Amino acid sequence: MIVAAALVGLAVGFSGARKPEEVVQPGVDRIYPTPGDLDLRQVKIGAVLKAGYEGALILDGAEIPESDLYREPSLYQIELRPEKGSIFADLKPGRHCASIVFWPAAQGRRAAATQQWCFNLH
Repeated sequence: MIVAAALVGLAVGFSGARKPEEVVQPGVDRIYPTPGDLDLRQVKIGAVLKAGYEGALILDGAEIPESDLYREPSLYQIELRPEKGSIFADLKPGRHCASIVFWPAAQGRRAAATQQWCFNLH
């Protein structure tokens, strides 16, 4: 009986420990990896914007060049896919912070806003 109660207590404890919800700004549909995540170094890093928005991706303070980005215009998706030899090709373990700079396509980058998030790689 005591063991059963302990197991129920553990189950309730783990179900209550939830990750913080991802908060995104207007213009951004989703960012990944999820803020605070611990992921493999091969994880995809990027964002999905709302329809009608364009953007640029920044990682650890450096804007990612177009040659290291994958864009899927029909999905409004921007993702890091570095070329061989790029400074972004071999991310080290530890904390990394990404930013999506985004703007309404009709207004251009002068109307940009930014959303930053951080995650850990191992």
